[in-house]
Amino acid sequence: MKSPGKLTKREEQIYQITTLVAGGFALGEVLDKLSRAAVEITGASACSIRLLDDETGELKMRSTFGLSDEYRNKGPVTRDDPVIKAAFAGEAVIIDDMRDDSRVRYKDASKREGIISQLTVAMQFKNTSIGVLRLYRPRIGGFMEDDIAPFCLNTFTLKRPSPFTPNDMSSSRSFSNLSFWSLLKRL
Repeated sequence: MKSPGKLTKREEQIYQITTLVAGGFALGEVLDKLSRAAVEITGASACSIRLLDDETGELKMRSTFGLSDEYRNKGPVTRDDPVIKAAFAGEAVIIDDMRDDSRVRYKDASKREGIISQLTVAMQFKNTSIGVLRLYRPRIGGFMEDDIAPFCLNTFTLKRPSPFTPNDMSSSRSFSNLSFWSLLKRL
């Protein structure tokens, strides 16, 4: 049993994330620290953060950790992308295998990068989605509820395909009722 007053490494990392915005950091620094911390806390291999450009509808790459320049510049992502729509609707979308999911636009780039599974969640400011954070792993089915929990202030539920229906969801899972990155409201 853990002694009172001592934090585990994971608890310390979560605390550091929640205090990022209290410091005098510029937005770029906060996002860079956030992408690195998200990888360290979840054990993911990489992370990207995209912010919405309201004029163009594109989500511009603002920070990455563990991704190549080639992958960073693979092409545009818009708010009309089905995964982005789901994230902006309040779901955390897990794609277990990006190689054969119809919602993945840049399959070849993902293969070259060596990433297979993906978790996408919306970043919010004043209850409005302003971007997404994506985590990546080099194996199938790499994400669990525990990967999302450290970043959530509200509870969420797991929606899974019924074992009695065909798997027409392309090996995806969604977490709903998610208020994500509420800490950004202080920026």
